[in-house]
Amino acid sequence: MPFTNINEIDIYYETHGDGDTIVLLHHGFGCTKMWHDIYPPLVEKGYRVVMYDRRGYGQSEKGTDFQGFYEGDQFRSESVKELATLRDFLHIDSFHIMGQCEGGVIGIEYAVKYPHHVKTMAVSSTQCFSTMTMAEFNRQKFPKPFRDLEPDLRKNLLLGMERTMLNHFIINAANMAALMAKGSLT
Repeated sequence: MPFTNINEIDIYYETHGDGDTIVLLHHGFGCTKMWHDIYPPLVEKGYRVVMYDRRGYGQSEKGTDFQGFYEGDQFRSESVKELATLRDFLHIDSFHIMGQCEGGVIGIEYAVKYPHHVKTMAVSSTQCFSTMTMAEFNRQKFPKPFRDLEPDLRKNLLLGMERTMLNHFIINAANMAALMAKGSLT
């Protein structure tokens, strides 16, 4: 699948199918691969599905100072610009958004800035607004770095998080896909 250059960074994207467009926005630990079991039923129902790896995720380039970008104030606004630029590049007039966690945050921010481009939106596990940066939030909630936790605790946290996220996402994504497939979200 192709790449496009947005703000001097190569961004990986995929498009599948024809019809009304749905843009799938991945969470903060993911990439387009998380949607590979989700998008085929949408394509079968006549939707065009667009998914992409946001800056620094999956196959997309990080660019210079990704850590500063991710933790800084520009993360949301630049991610919204990235989506707007991709929309223009792909000649999409308006579309549906399905976003999971951080992808939902980007989707909501996009809808606020460009409401005339968004037909419908579904988000899951999304923290919509905070005046606190993610770096500060993490410092307050997790005073010890993950690497400094006891090995058994690290292992159990990873296993539990993986199971919880997978179960939660599969249920929500399957429900959303089923609603869209039935035409309930057109």
